[in-house]
Amino acid sequence: MKGSAVHGDDILDTVEYARPSE
Repeated sequence: MKGSAVHGDDILDTVEYARPSE
């Protein structure tokens, strides 16, 4: 997980990391 997620892709990655879709 990146310290500063400002990019859209980073946001999506963070969301999937927090709640992965099965």
